Amino acid sequence: MKTKTARTSRMKVVCSVVLLAASLTIVPLQPAYADGDYIDQTFDHAAVGPISGKTFVSDETAYGGSSTVWQLSQANSTAIIASDTGNSTPHLRAQAGNVISTEPTVQNDGVLVFEARVKTADAQTAANAETIKFVLDDTQTPTRKKLWWLSLYPDSLRWGGGADLATAGLKLVSGLSPDTWYYLRIESNLATLKNNIYWGTDRNALALVKQTGVFDTTAPVYNNPVNPRLRLMAMRQVALDDIRLYHVPAPEDPNPPTNPDVIDVDTVPEFDVSGNWFWSSTVKGPILKKPETIWTTEQGATATYNPPIDQMGNVRISIYKLRLNENNDPNVQFDIHHANVVDTVYVDFTTGNTGWYELGTYPFSGNPQEEFVKLTKLTRTGSTRASAVRFEVLNGATGNPPVLQTLYVNSDTITNSAITNPPTKFEDIADHAARKDIVYLSNKGYVQGTTETQFEPNKTISRGEWITVLVRAMGLEANAAGNIYPDVPAGSQLAGAVGAAQAAGLLQQLPLANGNLQPASFITREEMALLLDHAVTFKGRNLDWLASRQNPYSGYTDLSSIQPWARNAVERIVGLGIMGSPGGAFQPAGTVTRAQMAVMTKHYLQTIEWAGPPTDSNWELSFQDEFDGTDLDWNVWKPQNGFPGHILSSRWKENAVVEEGLLKLVTKKEQRGGADWTTASVWVKSTVFEQTYGYWEAKYRYAAATGLNQSWWMIDGADPGAANSLFEIDINEGHYPNRINMNLHTYIDGVRKQNQILYRSEDDLSADFHTYGLEWNEQELIYYLDGKEIGRRPVANANLPVYPILSTALLNGAGPITDALDGKSMDVDYVRVYRKKPANFN
Repeated sequence: MKTKTARTSRMKVVCSVVLLAASLTIVPLQPAYADGDYIDQTFDHAAVGPISGKTFVSDETAYGGSSTVWQLSQANSTAIIASDTGNSTPHLRAQAGNVISTEPTVQNDGVLVFEARVKTADAQTAANAETIKFVLDDTQTPTRKKLWWLSLYPDSLRWGGGADLATAGLKLVSGLSPDTWYYLRIESNLATLKNNIYWGTDRNALALVKQTGVFDTTAPVYNNPVNPRLRLMAMRQVALDDIRLYHVPAPEDPNPPTNPDVIDVDTVPEFDVSGNWFWSSTVKGPILKKPETIWTTEQGATATYNPPIDQMGNVRISIYKLRLNENNDPNVQFDIHHANVVDTVYVDFTTGNTGWYELGTYPFSGNPQEEFVKLTKLTRTGSTRASAVRFEVLNGATGNPPVLQTLYVNSDTITNSAITNPPTKFEDIADHAARKDIVYLSNKGYVQGTTETQFEPNKTISRGEWITVLVRAMGLEANAAGNIYPDVPAGSQLAGAVGAAQAAGLLQQLPLANGNLQPASFITREEMALLLDHAVTFKGRNLDWLASRQNPYSGYTDLSSIQPWARNAVERIVGLGIMGSPGGAFQPAGTVTRAQMAVMTKHYLQTIEWAGPPTDSNWELSFQDEFDGTDLDWNVWKPQNGFPGHILSSRWKENAVVEEGLLKLVTKKEQRGGADWTTASVWVKSTVFEQTYGYWEAKYRYAAATGLNQSWWMIDGADPGAANSLFEIDINEGHYPNRINMNLHTYIDGVRKQNQILYRSEDDLSADFHTYGLEWNEQELIYYLDGKEIGRRPVANANLPVYPILSTALLNGAGPITDALDGKSMDVDYVRVYRKKPANFN
């Protein structure tokens, strides 16, 4: 079946995990084997030498050696002591340098599961967290293949990976008690090098707190080990008890398909995925050199095939369809993006045979960045499989034209690239003032058209429509069971949204008629403001920045007509800039069009969902500039004037312009200061503001041209570029259209080191404003884009006061430099810096 549709993608909302918090999705732990089938050892602190334990349940001959037991390195066995007088059961306390390992090995497939009770650090030794390394390597060649580390602080659990304890870190659980026993389970997939981490106070009710993979995939030593063993190395003392260890073999595909279509061709490595995919060890694809295929059970997971076809013409597209005897996906969606159009084909993998399946022939425009095939898993159950896709460029459009070129994109490699969304195609919004917001929200899946080609921007929306959109924007899970309204059909999609809104408190104070929600009635502006205000309260964002903003609410001429139950909500939502009225009256009883709804939704997302520090800590605003004046406050900011020499442009005060509530760093093609171009760099004077740690955020829009480095950063020292600087933190050195570069430069003993994270957004970052944030603490740098974490790094020596810097520079590494840059600007909406409130703050 083929339909013409607009491309949409569902955004994942990633929430902070707090141990057993109400918002945590609890995944009950189901034992893989019955009791007695794994090692379950309570340690005798007086024992010396090998620690006896039970063997793996599988036949020992399958693993190439004798029974697998836990044992200690003989050299360190005497360090096993029972040092916790508060625990009556002797347990293992490994001092620094102790090694525990499995001997000999297990085969390299399935999942290796480690369980134990672990103990948090004592409150008096917070700086000396208990830390243990998990190393997966070969017994034949004991070179590290995979490394993680686990650090137990008095109040939290951290997980990381890399060559040393400072390489990476991830807070999994907070709110723990010091010097307390908890349960831990780590599932390590030996084929994919992925981990599931479970945590809890009860072994029978562990919660999945994180899914993570290899941290340093570039190092060759991280290849999957042959006959792997697991070693536990105590880096600082760590308390373990009740250890369980077992191996879950990889499930075999039932009746794997035959493969008569094997071909010896080279493939194009332009393949990417989202969601959790796994390599199949038995189901093979058609490419002789790279026959591996992948599969997923995650609804919403995608696989994208992006061939570099840079010529106009018709392209015949075929997928290699993998069909098993059972558990096939009956409805796989394939979106073909070509010539600014998206065609959708749904393929039933339960019918037919394994082999090539033609999706159709489509006209391509020769723009490889926007022409690709995207697979999406729609179903909740079953396995969706992906293999190769064939693109045949044809010489002609009719009859049986010859093939000019054939390209194969295969699932044998996953790149770091992301695909920029092509614009949504609604036929009735071409000249509408809200077109940009409608297109953006539609591409993200927040709003939908009334048909595939119609948005009906001027149609009035109902209560039910607004509730559905707001719940989707908030990232709330559907909750049909929470629906309490008799006029909302039970089990319907609307019931799921209404139930979620009810549970979140969004519908409080909303006028009802005999207990009915009246979802089909038109929503009024004051009702919309009420729901938005409840959403703001539910999210709990820091709103200190509002104090400096002038609220236009008091200037409305019809305040007396706002219902009492809505007045506070209207005042706050107007002050936040989410709603407004250019005519001088708020019109509380007025209705709302679908276009207005899209604009307000976008304002809500940018103001609440995508802005501000994480909500799991108490924060207070320490610096802000909203750029609301007619010029930059030069009592606060300082410009660079001159040619710094290390870039291709000079920088001048005149290139920093404030207008329309924005700071614009303008690029000009003009010869000045020994350069052919001019740009701008401004920073807050250190005598006015500087701060160590905190949450640093700026909201800005890229200049829409290549060749420009667009930076939001900080450095220690009196001025940027000071010779005595010890570190530089780049929250983002952005390059048009979608490159984000997050850097930590350190200078230790005169040696410069760089720790870099490269990220590609799915969006054209010059088309609209985005927030770029950094949570900086004593342990790590955590980077955010629009409120979503996109990377983290250890803090290294970045522990001195710094000040905000905004700058632009022409660089060869930022892409081609053309006249398109002339007059373009990086536009900054605000800069805000927060600090954590004191621990005793009430």
